Amino acid sequence: MTFSLSVVQLCPEIHRGAADAIAESYGYGPGNLSVRLTHTDTSTWWGCHAWWRPEALDIVTTPPDEVAGVADIMAIVITSVREGGEPIQHWAEVLAANGLSVYVEPEA
Repeated sequence: MTFSLSVVQLCPEIHRGAADAIAESYGYGPGNLSVRLTHTDTSTWWGCHAWWRPEALDIVTTPPDEVAGVADIMAIVITSVREGGEPIQHWAEVLAANGLSVYVEPEA
């Protein structure tokens, strides 16, 4: 099995716990959404990049009905998938397209 998909996921802070719990239930994690982000409207988001196997994409595109709330949460999580490519460029492009930037702690 080859991890050939570059995947960026972004989630509003209010849904971070649920999204991380879903990922953990499928064997990923803990704490997948670990990069704090700031939206242009000043809201806090969280994001991650990972390499996935193509078959793992089914979890995002067709979550099982028996897991309550998965489809609702996954509809909120922004997921960008690319075959291969440069992950840093992928990350930067997805953040920019969604009005997000990596949070920088203000200097004291």
